Amino acid sequence: MSPAIGDTDSLARIEKFLWILLLLLTPISSSPLLPLGAGTQVRPLALIPMGLLFGLVAIRMMFLGQRPNLQGDRGCFALLVCFTAYVLISGLMLVAFLPDKLFKGQTPLDSLLRALATVGIGIGFYAVCRLHIRSVGDARLTQRYLFIGMSASIALAVLQIFAIIVGGGTLRTVQDITNVFAVHYLDFINRAQGMTYEPSWLATQITLLLLPWLVARSVSGQDFVGARTRKRVSVAVIGGFLLVLVGLLCAGSRFGIASAFGILVLC
Repeated sequence: MSPAIGDTDSLARIEKFLWILLLLLTPISSSPLLPLGAGTQVRPLALIPMGLLFGLVAIRMMFLGQRPNLQGDRGCFALLVCFTAYVLISGLMLVAFLPDKLFKGQTPLDSLLRALATVGIGIGFYAVCRLHIRSVGDARLTQRYLFIGMSASIALAVLQIFAIIVGGGTLRTVQDITNVFAVHYLDFINRAQGMTYEPSWLATQITLLLLPWLVARSVSGQDFVGARTRKRVSVAVIGGFLLVLVGLLCAGSRFGIASAFGILVLC
């Protein structure tokens, strides 16, 4: 029996909502809502919508007889499997030969387990992205809501810099607001962290999540592969570069600014 059209439409709406929620929550990289212990800083809140999206994929496969179309991604998944095998084998060798001493609060085995968990989460996010970015419209929706989420994080970073300058009660209030989004060891000193747990993580998010597609759009004049070419750089791209600059300055990341300049010049 083929699935009812209403069932698939309802699932598609829920999936779109969860995908947008995942994009908006991406900047929150260390949420106190995920109780993983005080020593575990990296705990992205986007894991929740990602898990729910995989649950809907399982429902489609088991009850509706549908299968995800990932034929064009077999090569990428093969590379990910090879990289995971490399991490596992090299990690086991290090665990076998290194002394069982703590380094930054972790034994070699703890470091290996965290590395494998990180790789697994990365593969999960990659799979979800490939399932939901299939067209120009999908790419535009992804860019829009990822931009909105990162803009909120950078806006909080600007507020944090203002609080650092003013000090006093303003600083304590902004610190309390930040504690809602992030688990961290140190309070503000002279750099902002946005919704992440440290300034360098904010700079990394900006460099990896915002900068590549801004550079690609400015160099190619296209919003996405296959879209029509623009003769001039759009206002949105210029505004995006200004947002990237503000975020990197608030994070105090000289390496991030140098990386952004290098990526733009090389492209």
